[in-house]
Amino acid sequence: MHKFVDGDRYCKLFEKLDENVEKLSSVGDRRNAYFALGKYFEDISNYQKAFDRYCRANELSNVGTQYSVATDLEKMKKLQTAFSKNGSWLSGFSELASPSDLPVYIVGMPRSGTTLIEQILSSHPEIHGAGELKVLSELNTRLRKVSNDWEGLQSIEAPNRDQIGAEIANCATELVHYMESLSPGAKHVIDKMPTNFLALGAKSLMLPNAKVIHCTRNPVDTCFSIFKRQYENKLQFSSSLKDLGKFYSGYIELMDHWKKVLPADQFFEISYEEVVADVETKAREIIAFIGVQWDSACLEFYNNKRAVNTASTSQVRQPIYTSSVGMHQRYGELLQPLLDEVKNVVKAPFEKL
Repeated sequence: MHKFVDGDRYCKLFEKLDENVEKLSSVGDRRNAYFALGKYFEDISNYQKAFDRYCRANELSNVGTQYSVATDLEKMKKLQTAFSKNGSWLSGFSELASPSDLPVYIVGMPRSGTTLIEQILSSHPEIHGAGELKVLSELNTRLRKVSNDWEGLQSIEAPNRDQIGAEIANCATELVHYMESLSPGAKHVIDKMPTNFLALGAKSLMLPNAKVIHCTRNPVDTCFSIFKRQYENKLQFSSSLKDLGKFYSGYIELMDHWKKVLPADQFFEISYEEVVADVETKAREIIAFIGVQWDSACLEFYNNKRAVNTASTSQVRQPIYTSSVGMHQRYGELLQPLLDEVKNVVKAPFEKL
């Protein structure tokens, strides 16, 4: 949370740490040190050293783990097949869903502005920000298992259709009761777990009226910001720039699919760059989409005292700033492995990145 400047009281300490980090006996301690040193060198504008330390930290994050980004990409492809526009996945299930529109889901890649949007919305007196919840992901897993990895949705003659329907009804009721318990009396309760974009099919089966806000941000800024972060549970795809780019491309393809198959009035997309450029206009658009009356408290989101337990905790305590826009440009060709992977899914001219 400290912003380093050349010559401040911590510089000698961090320079000494950089000289001695490999003497630390614990892999975890070395990883933590390298993430901290990456932040230190970035703040004092030594981007070559910063990038090197971030890379070392991420290499240590992978020690003892086995991960293949291809597995995640295959899961995303399977979701597009299971929840297809012409499929029968809603046939016979719609009457079992909950009509509630209490939950609001903010989704996207981590570091794409999801915490900022939640902070703006939760500053409204009728909206409660519940943070990153696991409940939708857990119910998604239950439905995936009972439907035989979604295959039971594809045919109205599937032998376990009744079992699937009963589980959808049970999960929908359980989900609404849980969200109600978080803030009794709130008109809307926000779940801002970014990776809920993987569970939007299950969400639609259980809560077709619950609205979804998709946060987007420059793909290179997004991915590199993830790469630099030390998460409590490091996202496995995020320890390699190449894997990050592949995962991001798969995510974009899946989100494009959801936009086609989910009701347009339940899906709202917003750009981080547009929010920081004109926060009031975008805040009013989001509030109108949610369906509550405008409240000026949404523009003073940085005064909201609610707990924020994400990597953006310090940022959302400040008024809007633009210094994070285009931040990846300081690293130039060092990010080429990432650039090579995302160039096919970038909508703006790639040379502008």
